[in-house]
Amino acid sequence: MRSFHNLLKENKIVVIPGAFNAASGLVAKNVGFQSLYLSGSGIATGSFGIPDLGITTLDDVACETSRMSKATQLPLLVDADTGFGDEAQAVRKLETAGAMGIHLEDQVFPKRCGHRPGKDLINAEEMVQRIRNGVMPDLIQTFLLLPGLIQGMLMVLMMLLKELNNIRLLVLMQFLLKL
Repeated sequence: MRSFHNLLKENKIVVIPGAFNAASGLVAKNVGFQSLYLSGSGIATGSFGIPDLGITTLDDVACETSRMSKATQLPLLVDADTGFGDEAQAVRKLETAGAMGIHLEDQVFPKRCGHRPGKDLINAEEMVQRIRNGVMPDLIQTFLLLPGLIQGMLMVLMMLLKELNNIRLLVLMQFLLKL
């Protein structure tokens, strides 16, 4: 299985379509996509038939990650929400399940769905600590840890991330119209 790093080296732009289970991942693969994104909202609605209200667990996400990774054999980026209260455990469990990368959000734990109003955010120092907690020495070099950021925190976070410059870290910025 290729990594996201290899895809990024080979292509200027990597399109990562969302899929909510192994079957939808196979559809994306069969039409030519080379990577997939598994969202927390997709798991809640696609696997459980419920809205994304923070009911799904890390075990639910890991189970769906494993199914999709085994079925598609494509690099899989997984929404790890806020790390489910233990970022290191989330990274380990999702990497073991087959994720090639995750993104962590800057909301308080427990979080609200990113599509819903009324989200509370952590401060930049807490986000940096969340990232530190998820970065472990034995993490494979091709694993991506993507901080999901609400508009406005990027510059502060980038300054604080200088100490992590030896780690392959890609910043994903989520622009939300309403906070």
